[in-house]
Amino acid sequence: MDERLLPQLSIIGSYSIEWWEFSLLTAGDTVDPTIQRRVSEADLGLLLLSPGYFSSSYIMTKELPQLIERNLFVPVALRPFPHLDGGRTLGGLEKAWVIYGPNQRCYNELSGQAAKDRFALTVSNEVLRRLNGDGGWRSL
Repeated sequence: MDERLLPQLSIIGSYSIEWWEFSLLTAGDTVDPTIQRRVSEADLGLLLLSPGYFSSSYIMTKELPQLIERNLFVPVALRPFPHLDGGRTLGGLEKAWVIYGPNQRCYNELSGQAAKDRFALTVSNEVLRRLNGDGGWRSL
């Protein structure tokens, strides 16, 4: 999805948007302190939700709680994941509005370039809304 989303985010003129992910660590980086520093520096976390995301104990115990506490996240349904009940939770995302495509489809369930481009546009618009502090009540 990043090949569609990054160009959308790059044209948001009022913000300098930097993409950072675990794969950008370099040899010699101290993993946990580096990740924690990057998460604490973030103005917003784009949560690309999938079974792998929720099965990562590091994400669920170290990254996600910090973003949820600061309310600085945009959750995006990348791949289908179970909506759990009982003993395991979604780490605080149970009540969050998650971005899905048409008919509650995850990004990887969409077919066609146009549908995937629209999904990326929706995500970039929501990122901009969160950065601008938009949302909540609308003036009439």
